[in-house]
Amino acid sequence: MGIEHIHGGDVFGAAKDLGFEHSEILDFSANINPLGPPPGVFEAIQNNINMIIHYPDPHCRDLKNFLSEYLGIDEEYIVLGNGVAELIYLLVRILESKRAIIPVPTFTEYAISMITAGGSVIEIPLRTNNNFDLNEHEIISKISKGDIIFVCNPNNPTGNLFSPEKLISILKAADSAGAYFVIDEAFMDFVDNYKNHSLIKQVKNYNNLYVLYSLTKFFGIPGLRLGCMVGNPSLIKKMNSAKDPWNVNLFAQVGGAAALKDTDHMVKTKKLINSERKYLYNKLTALPGLHPYSAQANFLFVDVKGTGYTSKEFKSLLSTRGILVRDCSSFSGLDDDYIRLAVKDQKSNKRLIIELSTILEGAN
Repeated sequence: MGIEHIHGGDVFGAAKDLGFEHSEILDFSANINPLGPPPGVFEAIQNNINMIIHYPDPHCRDLKNFLSEYLGIDEEYIVLGNGVAELIYLLVRILESKRAIIPVPTFTEYAISMITAGGSVIEIPLRTNNNFDLNEHEIISKISKGDIIFVCNPNNPTGNLFSPEKLISILKAADSAGAYFVIDEAFMDFVDNYKNHSLIKQVKNYNNLYVLYSLTKFFGIPGLRLGCMVGNPSLIKKMNSAKDPWNVNLFAQVGGAAALKDTDHMVKTKKLINSERKYLYNKLTALPGLHPYSAQANFLFVDVKGTGYTSKEFKSLLSTRGILVRDCSSFSGLDDDYIRLAVKDQKSNKRLIIELSTILEGAN
């Protein structure tokens, strides 16, 4: 397996390559809240601009307090990071595991973190004939002592939500075998009744469970880089000792705390995503050759092979129109038949559908 970091959201590189201003780019390749951050985030940053003369709080006290209340878990179970990716690499280093079990396709950094640490990866395919659902029995059959099982829920890039029953089954098997179970809930906030699906509360019952949580997607602050991991306090102490002392900058701390206070923005976000996801799904379904999959997150996974175009060709054709989409061929377990589209505001979604219609009309 090669080591290559490929992600969406590079509007600056795309603008330079395509001859656009970055403000002219319509980015469907990054799964970020289309409403952007809550207004209080900008206010908090402006109010604290003079604080850049000081080091940020290395313990993130205020932010951790708000996050503890929001997630419903005690502070000693939480470690904060410069994005979730930092914590994935840190966890792999601390656990000193030599093998990861990963259902694919999924977020690429799980595998890369293990490979760069000198370990190996067992991939468990999420199959098209099962709508990319999780086969817990296949995963359990591979578990050995010391393994790390990574599962993204809802999954990226497929957008589907795995049942808590399947995940608990894997968790119990891993616990019995002396293995570790890592659940990435980066997109869980977008799910209806998300608390019924999150495993965060289970960390008090299982010392081998670690839950990753991102503040960048739902709260629209990817430029601030902010995430956390929830796990047993003894492991959290090791993570805090091993991480960089000032890994979460001042603006991420005050901006994150402000975001967690704004419940109105959360309600508006969920209402918009639910409405626009349905709109985008229905419009894509009506276009010839496109097959979007049902999703619970803020993006849609789309099979394009019926159009006669590859995912790379779709990406190229749309990019010349100033629209970025995620070509999913770089995800392990996928070929060039799939793209991923973020759910954005209706104006943006309508433009995407118009451009797709124009492309597909030209194909016929």
